[in-house]
Amino acid sequence: MVNFTLSGLNSTLSMDLSGTLAGEAPAALDVSATAVYYVKTSDMLKVFKFQTDSLDVNDLDNADIKYYVFRGVDAWPANLKINPAHAAMSENAMLPSGVDASKNLVKHDFVRYLAQCLFNTIHGVDLFSNEDALLENIALKGQDARTAIELALIT
Repeated sequence: MVNFTLSGLNSTLSMDLSGTLAGEAPAALDVSATAVYYVKTSDMLKVFKFQTDSLDVNDLDNADIKYYVFRGVDAWPANLKINPAHAAMSENAMLPSGVDASKNLVKHDFVRYLAQCLFNTIHGVDLFSNEDALLENIALKGQDARTAIELALIT
């Protein structure tokens, strides 16, 4: 028999009549990692354009440069699905050695971060019985972000 103790989850919270929890404010998030999402230049050229009418682009005259965002359903490429959860981690990823690089997406890195916080090791991911559901939920959140971006650009 093995005793498995998660001391970080061993806590007591007291509630008063107002229903507020007595406790500390959550710690600030550490956002020290970087992710990259590769997009075809041809797709971006369908949506974004800029124009300049000056030979000297080093001056500070804002009238020299014009920036356009083509709006509407036709401007956004139908096959371009930007989902931040599917971005590849490029710096400070929590990728253990020997793991396939295809598992180096933001959604995988976040699950490893949860394992680090809960079990003090990124290898604790295997202790989650709902790892696939976590990954799917993170991808759905990324899809919500993608939809918001697309709606802002096509309307």
